[in-house]
Order: sequence, then structure tokens, then C-alpha cells
Amino acid sequence: MRSAALKMRRMALALAALLLSACNLVAATPSPVPSPTLPATPTFAGIPSITPLPGLGQTATPAACAIPQGWQAYTVRVGDSLTTIAERSGSTVPALVQGNCLPNADQIFVGQVLYLPFLPPDVRPTSSG
Repeated sequence: MRSAALKMRRMALALAALLLSACNLVAATPSPVPSPTLPATPTFAGIPSITPLPGLGQTATPAACAIPQGWQAYTVRVGDSLTTIAERSGSTVPALVQGNCLPNADQIFVGQVLYLPFLPPDVRPTSSG
């Protein structure tokens, strides 16, 4: 029993010593933490304008461009070029450019509707909306 009491005393003394040593600690003044500096507010010259490409199913002809009489709608497919379309439809690139009022013969898009004097033999007519 005496050993239990001795152990209790030792623990009490150790706890008291720990508490006393904690009281002697001086609160250290924290060193100032530098605040993050934010970069200068960015200035924007504006959002660049984007000219949309002709969408799927839209005609390539502007409203002011008259579709030649009797020409039929053809939807551009993957792998098509104005040259291949002209060859397959028995026409020429200049005729298709003029008939569709195309600003650039090298810029046609999949899904774009062009008008041809004759449809290629492997194509069914497209509704022209």
C-alpha cells in the first residue's frame, strides 16, 4: 500500500513540476507573417471577336445571293472539297463558287449546304429548308 501511495506522490509532484514549468514559459511574440501581395489588377484589351463558321445544315449562300434556277441542295460530307464536288457533279469550281457566292473556294465545311447544277449520281437531293 505504501508503494501505491509513493507512486501517487511521485505522479503528483511530476504534475506539479510540469504545471510550474508551464507557468514560467514566456509567451513568445509571433513574428509578423508577411501578407501575400496580389498582382496588379490585370487589364483586358477586350474579348476577341469570333466569327462563327457556317453551322450544320445552313446554306452557304448569303441572303443577297440568288441560287441559280434549277440547282439542287447538296450537303458537304467528310472528305469533300469543292474540286471533288465539281468533278462528281459535272461542274467546275468557278461555277460552284459563283453559283453559291462563296468568298473562298478553299473554305467549305462538313454539313454546309451548297447548290449544284446536277447532283452527283450517288447522292439523294437534300431538302433546302
